[in-house]
Amino acid sequence: MNRVCLLFAVALQCVAAISDDDGFVEKVVSVVNEDLIQRKINEIYLPDTTYNYFVLSGQTKNAVLGDLPTLYVDGDNQVLNRMESKTNSTIFFDFHLGIKNFHLSYDFNYKFLHFFSGAGKSLVSTSDNKVHLAGRVTLYPSRVCVATLTTATVNDLGKYKVSISPEYTFHSFFSYTIEFFKNHLSSSDITSFNNMISEKIGTESFKSTFSDIACHSLGY
Repeated sequence: MNRVCLLFAVALQCVAAISDDDGFVEKVVSVVNEDLIQRKINEIYLPDTTYNYFVLSGQTKNAVLGDLPTLYVDGDNQVLNRMESKTNSTIFFDFHLGIKNFHLSYDFNYKFLHFFSGAGKSLVSTSDNKVHLAGRVTLYPSRVCVATLTTATVNDLGKYKVSISPEYTFHSFFSYTIEFFKNHLSSSDITSFNNMISEKIGTESFKSTFSDIACHSLGY
């Protein structure tokens, strides 16, 4: 029994670090990616929206946010601790991951300065994105498993690539302007994403789905 376990022996519980020498975290992330695809939740469908920004107004439809099953382990700063008690075993995790391809696509229509109008499809994508996930998984002797995500934040968004179709002069100028603004002048998207994520992970449907996927990644 290691030194940490001895300290907790009186309380009949033990906390110990789980070694990642055999790539345990990578195996878990791989199973999660496969599970997301099988459950067909590799993309999130967003509601239609309308907007009016004085000189520009319009509507977006059929918005899709993806590609979630492109998670990968980012670096060695991965924490796994296991706490044993008489009634259960709890794994605490703190992961720093990347998402290879994060994109938002939607159909749109617009009116600019009441003189120009049109419609098309937009694709905004970023690569090499960084996320932080932390929480716990509690395992019971009856093979009941409950997982909870306590922290989910975007730490970094990669370079933006914006594409608007059909391609003609105004769309090309508009996509270039958005791409330049996002890559060089704006950092507010991270805050916006984290606000949406914080709201999402608090919903009962997300809690249930996350618990199922996390527990399945451990063989439950």
